Amino acid sequence: MTSGGDDLSARHRHLLALSAIQRRQLGQVAAEIDGRLARVDRGIALVRRLLRHPLAITGGLALVIWVGPRRLLRWGKRALVLYFTSRRLTRGARG
Repeated sequence: MTSGGDDLSARHRHLLALSAIQRRQLGQVAAEIDGRLARVDRGIALVRRLLRHPLAITGGLALVIWVGPRRLLRWGKRALVLYFTSRRLTRGARG
């Protein structure tokens, strides 16, 4: 009779430990998603700020016309590569 009670108690402890692990993992995933969504929010806020200023839109269009879309895309790609490379290097230097 006590063997069944002991088995049930052990199963209960196991399930409690398992749920604690799953809660911790879920918290980590939620924090990661929250960080990514925060970046998206910052990007949206930047676009909204730019759209409130017609001069910025006009300047951007003038730049595209003056420089050309292909060259501007090449510059943008290079800037992104430099940005992400510098982020990786600074992260490596910190930790």
